Amino acid sequence: MSTISRISELEKLGKLLRFCPNMKIYEGEVRKISILPSLNDWLFDNDNVKYKALVRAHLKEFVIGARVDDTKFMKQLEPFSKRVWEISPRFNPQHRIFGVFAEKDWFIATHQQERKKCDTQEKWEREINHTLRNWGRLFGSTKPLSGADFSNFVYNGVRNDKRKK
Repeated sequence: MSTISRISELEKLGKLLRFCPNMKIYEGEVRKISILPSLNDWLFDNDNVKYKALVRAHLKEFVIGARVDDTKFMKQLEPFSKRVWEISPRFNPQHRIFGVFAEKDWFIATHQQERKKCDTQEKWEREINHTLRNWGRLFGSTKPLSGADFSNFVYNGVRNDKRKK
């Protein structure tokens, strides 16, 4: 079964949900984000409503195909061999949204964490491992997308990250 077929199956089962931001009439879904139900609950709960609206607007930029970069908008976490990324909304309180790319332009967001709770290497590794456990539960032995350049993951992306991959 292809990864896209598996995503479709998981969305039908409610184990993944498509992030569908409010779009203007001239906007459309250029890229995709599928999220775990628990992350969806966090994004749309009644706690800190204005902040969550800003986070959803940040994610919308990815979905509508706006130019995003690999340092400020999102970043691949080290070690790169684990293929885990974070999306980084830059307003307070800062949160990171963790996930992996299933296919080019299709991000699977597994969970979020407050940035201040990721203050040691050990805590970053915990979030990476949490992401990979969620991926494995959904996709079994299928590996997330890998690539040497940001363009392998995102159409219309800007590579700023100079770290070796």
